[in-house]
Amino acid sequence: MSATTGQAVPRLVQWASRLDRSQRYRSLRRWAERLLIDPHSTYRRWVDGLLIALVLLTVAIFIAEVGRPLPQWAYDLELAATGVFVVEYLARFWLASSVREAILEEYESSEFSGRPFSSRRALARVAREKWQFMIHPMSIIDLLAIVPSYRPLRLLRFFLLFRLLKLFRYVSTVNTFARVLVEKRFELAVLLAFNLFVITSGAVAIFIFEYGAPGSEFHSLWDAYYWAIVTVSTVGYGDVTPHTDAGRVIAIGLILSGIGSISFLTSILVSGFGQKLDDLMTQRGIQHIRKGDEWIVVMGYGRTAQAMVRDLSARARRRLVVCDGNPGALQRARAEGFVALALDFREASALRSALFGIRARAILVLTDDDVTNTFVVLNLRQWFAQVPIFARLNDSENRGKLLRAGATRVVSLVDAAAEIIAEFSGQPVAFQAVSDLLSEASEYELDLIPVHEGSRLDGLELADLSHGSCRIQLVGLVPPGQGQLTAFAEPSPQASASLQLLVGQPHRCVAGEQLLVLGRREEIRRFKEEYAL
Repeated sequence: MSATTGQAVPRLVQWASRLDRSQRYRSLRRWAERLLIDPHSTYRRWVDGLLIALVLLTVAIFIAEVGRPLPQWAYDLELAATGVFVVEYLARFWLASSVREAILEEYESSEFSGRPFSSRRALARVAREKWQFMIHPMSIIDLLAIVPSYRPLRLLRFFLLFRLLKLFRYVSTVNTFARVLVEKRFELAVLLAFNLFVITSGAVAIFIFEYGAPGSEFHSLWDAYYWAIVTVSTVGYGDVTPHTDAGRVIAIGLILSGIGSISFLTSILVSGFGQKLDDLMTQRGIQHIRKGDEWIVVMGYGRTAQAMVRDLSARARRRLVVCDGNPGALQRARAEGFVALALDFREASALRSALFGIRARAILVLTDDDVTNTFVVLNLRQWFAQVPIFARLNDSENRGKLLRAGATRVVSLVDAAAEIIAEFSGQPVAFQAVSDLLSEASEYELDLIPVHEGSRLDGLELADLSHGSCRIQLVGLVPPGQGQLTAFAEPSPQASASLQLLVGQPHRCVAGEQLLVLGRREEIRRFKEEYAL
């Protein structure tokens, strides 16, 4: 069947178009995807739980049947479970590719390029996608779990055990174990090759030395291989043992090799699971936060985030989700009892997979990089249109970008530090709190600038010290003759009491006073060189 531009639409295309417009068909397909494929669907979790129960139940029936007859209801139950597995397999086969989409895309491509429409090309694409589904390991396991339902072929009943392998599809932890084995396949292949060499060498050697010896139990090369495998695995049944001194030396060598191999295998698996531990905890955390409660989401868990979290109420802390890519930050968050998710903020897919669909009460974006904060805010605003998003600002030039990206409010470290000093004026704890707040970002600091007589700063009218390329926040001052104030140590009561706050206020500098400022270390240094010295 073919058609060119301007000719009648082929019947196959008409059928695909009617199907595409059918609301019932599209709803049915979306419903099936939510049940079997969509990782964020609540329905899928229920379906997975039901299928896991059926797998375990049918395997239990298979075991109970050995050596004894079962009541008819047990066979009926197994038949019903098999029917469910058949429906599941056919549904996954249906969802593996879309005939409708393939036909319409081929027709649109032919219309655009002016070439004849080829139903064969469209159906060949569908056949390839269906075949890829059929040869996938999980699909083969699904099929082998269905085959043994034909009970007259008793040999096929062994394949009922493949239903246990279906758990790989439904249990994320088992999936993680499978991924560890796949990722460590090179190391495992090296270990397997080494063991094959050791087993073969040991079997051949023991056969040479033991065959024909008085009392020897090695009557064939198969006996030697059996003994070598049992010895390397350090099991040592004792049913076949060497009787010659040379054979015992070989046994000692195989035992030591086996201990080394087991240690190597253990280290491979432990390192693999260690790398996947954050993934396992993240999967568990994602499942937990999708239970319907409202959550406060914290993106980035540095010192700024920790300081803000400490001020939250106990109820709010129980509804806190921490997202970070730093293992140390995740460990701290989990130690404090929070749900912690390992996320790469640079990947929109990772953000969507973890957070899309949860009920968020507020979102705090607190990383120390404005580009990352802007990217995160831009993505999260698409999924949380009505949720307030508070973003940390590290460079004042990026304030507009964060607001345009969708941040409800932008807060800088300097502004926060100034507010702390303003709130706790006269209390030494204010300086320690500001030091803790700024210590996360090493380029920021709280510093004192003395106004020397005759310097460019003497008599200068200013509000925030933002002159030229230097952007510094003026927090306050100590008038002349009121004692020395040390920013990073506990100030004297006299100096602390005489501190005058000038956040955002104009001021004319006077010789002998000390200016308390906040800003980037490099900008403070340049300002001192240009104005204060």
